Amino acid sequence: HGELDATREVIHEHSDADLMIDLGDIGFDLKELDGFVIVKGNHDKATKLPREKVIEVMGHRILCTHGDMFEAETIEEVFAMKTDKDCDIMQLCMETLYRHIVRYAKKKQCDIVCFGHTHIRIHEIRDGVTLVNPGSLLFGMDGNDKSYAIMKLERSSIEVEFYDRKGK
Repeated sequence: HGELDATREVIHEHSDADLMIDLGDIGFDLKELDGFVIVKGNHDKATKLPREKVIEVMGHRILCTHGDMFEAETIEEVFAMKTDKDCDIMQLCMETLYRHIVRYAKKKQCDIVCFGHTHIRIHEIRDGVTLVNPGSLLFGMDGNDKSYAIMKLERSSIEVEFYDRKGK
């Protein structure tokens, strides 16, 4: 979302990273993300970026997507549900979204999904698929500050740490 200064700070702070991924809604010149794995977000109208990318790292297949491609079917499914008045509709939407993402990742034979769009940080394993949403450098939608994530991958482990602009 155009957070160039924050992006530059993250790049500088983690210049030793083996791989950097941007999950869309960039808002500045793509030259700033040279060497990144990049996917298109719903606000990246003029770019010819892929909507998704599957990469292989340390024996893991990682699906990188913005996540908005699941929005219509998620909303349709939630509206079709019979819910009571005390239902937390946002939580229901997130649970439904995560189910769609996991199903799609399994179809792509991926064991990790990195996605954005919701600005809600998550690191959970669901049905054998690790879901990672780093939040957003612009604003968090879950009560957390602006954030990003660092993944440390080994063949047998996946570690995820969230950072805000001040550190962990």
